Amino acid sequence: MDISSDLTFSVAIPGRETATGRICAHGASVTVETSNPAAVWEAALGSPAGGPGGPGGPAALRVVADHLADQGVTVSVTGPGGRVASVGSGIDSALGRITTGSRRVSLGRPAALAPLVRARVVVAVHAHRRAIAVVAGGAAAVTALGRYWVREHADS
Repeated sequence: MDISSDLTFSVAIPGRETATGRICAHGASVTVETSNPAAVWEAALGSPAGGPGGPGGPAALRVVADHLADQGVTVSVTGPGGRVASVGSGIDSALGRITTGSRRVSLGRPAALAPLVRARVVVAVHAHRRAIAVVAGGAAAVTALGRYWVREHADS
């Protein structure tokens, strides 16, 4: 496969910072440079933790990486913190296999991955905020009961 392109893009997701970037391709190598890797991830693959639009997170990345490898294409994504990931042809990563289920995914440095991790935590917290409130309420009730019990039994 021989790809040649130099494109700029903008991704606007409601409630999030707009991401801008550039896609450069030469031969079978594609580089995506972006100001906001988490927003680009969500626009391209669904939310970091998955969601109603289908699988997101590692499941979506695994499918894309394996498809790119089958086509002989490699895509590298970079953000302000450096290389976020490279996926597709020519990639063979044991860490990628452990974290995404595909050896065709090579993750970047922790500083570059931080925006994706933060986005995943935010999505998970929002999705489970009712459960978090119940757990927090239960913890407060247990603490109050414990204090009451200690006061009642302090003289014993």
